[in-house]
Amino acid sequence: MPKDSGPGRSPTSSTGHGPPAAGEVILGVDTHRDVHVAVALSALGVVMGTASTPATAVGYRELWEWVSRLGTVHRAGVEGSGSYGAALSRYLLARRVEVFEVNWADRSVRRRRSKRASDLGSG
Repeated sequence: MPKDSGPGRSPTSSTGHGPPAAGEVILGVDTHRDVHVAVALSALGVVMGTASTPATAVGYRELWEWVSRLGTVHRAGVEGSGSYGAALSRYLLARRVEVFEVNWADRSVRRRRSKRASDLGSG
């Protein structure tokens, strides 16, 4: 059980709290039915790399091996940890990674933003 999940957070495991440690990599994953897209961030929020892996047990292992080469992983934000990201979340939890649910963006808002951006170039 987490000691203190903080406001607005719902971690599903506890490994540590407070700011990221030196050498820690924070994993973010956008989950889909067939492929998961990941980003590895430094403690300062610098993108260290991105990867796409199959949404399978083999893909989870490939993702873990990739991100582990970049540093120590204690925290991960997983979009859809209750659906497409559920198996990946369980995989990460088994490796003592604190998993945070990342809410899906409102698709209607994304479409409106995309349309406005495309309209800017058609002037």
